[in-house]
Amino acid sequence: GLTAVAIFITLVLLEIFLRIGGFSEAVCKPHFLPDSLLEIRFQPNYCGIDSLGFRNPRVPAKAQIVFIGDSQTYGWGVPKYQQIYPYQLARQAHVSIYTMAVGGYGPVQYWALLEQSLRFHPNTIIIAFYPGNDLVDAYSLVRKIPRWKKMFGRKNYNYVDYKKSYQNFKIVLDNFTPAHHLIAGSWKRSLKNYLSNHSVLLRFLLTRIRILLTRPIKTKIPFKFYQKANHKLGAPHFVPFQDENVKTVFTPLYRFSCMNLEEPAIQEGMRITQNIIALTHQWSQQHKIPVYWIFIPTKETAYQIYLQSRSFEHKEVLQKLWNMESRVRENIRKTCQENHVPFLDVTNALQKAASAGKQLYPFTPDGHPNEMGHQVIARALLKFLFPTPNETAFQ
Repeated sequence: GLTAVAIFITLVLLEIFLRIGGFSEAVCKPHFLPDSLLEIRFQPNYCGIDSLGFRNPRVPAKAQIVFIGDSQTYGWGVPKYQQIYPYQLARQAHVSIYTMAVGGYGPVQYWALLEQSLRFHPNTIIIAFYPGNDLVDAYSLVRKIPRWKKMFGRKNYNYVDYKKSYQNFKIVLDNFTPAHHLIAGSWKRSLKNYLSNHSVLLRFLLTRIRILLTRPIKTKIPFKFYQKANHKLGAPHFVPFQDENVKTVFTPLYRFSCMNLEEPAIQEGMRITQNIIALTHQWSQQHKIPVYWIFIPTKETAYQIYLQSRSFEHKEVLQKLWNMESRVRENIRKTCQENHVPFLDVTNALQKAASAGKQLYPFTPDGHPNEMGHQVIARALLKFLFPTPNETAFQ
């Protein structure tokens, strides 16, 4: 009894210490709020989110570069904003930047945010496209919000709820993880969710664990667990891989479902995105501000070159995804070229780093780059925007 009381008091004291010590904002989880135009947005002035609802230390009067994107640009899973690629680029290039990136956003939100970015009087705007879910997000927002349906939708087109189909894959990923297995049972999950949203101590511990999962430690991928999960699900939803350099878990079926150009909904998402790219050029000409589109690949494609010469189970599922992502990338590249929109594909930079055995992503099924992955993206952007040491796009 006394031991339990002592443990409880210790935990309470640690919670108080972390809150007083200023750790609350660094390890908390941003909250989403509904938005009539963008569908969702972050709660302002909370958990590292500024007064406009974006991940920045403050809202500046001016920013030379404005970044627009989704969770890949927001830096989901990266604990400090200084570690995400926009701020790494800002330090290396000595320019001021502002990020307008929210998890779950897609091309339609990117278009909406272009107008909002004008308040910062930018010299350049960078839109980051992610094939892992952007086509689905474009389709979904046009289906749900009348303003966007009127602007980007097609008359007499049956906008079915395709998002349910791909979300079924996401539910699978969320429900079949070692962490979930350990807390099986609805009341345990509810308790964990409540504590992770309200306890600074738990969020601090979870953040420390996430950081460890991006570093070369001796932890092994639980292959048997994922094999059992695949067997129970009747399909290879998880493709774990581990060798002397790389440890991670791929989710090719989920990513494929979000970019399968054979699906009518994804085809429509591509049409909407291509329309937005064309409008981007018109907007750029009107406001005399260059707008760049960059292509950030999926984790699976980032490791494609590294994996092609290696043998492992379910490699054919990854090959199917690689082929489809290549089609998506070519469509986006060609559309940018036809509409005179500057385009940068960071796939080669990530593949080169991955081929060197770099751990660019967590050891889990999470598809977001870690700090090293963001570093690679920042360097690729630096070379693209600043071709020579004495030449910049912002002078």
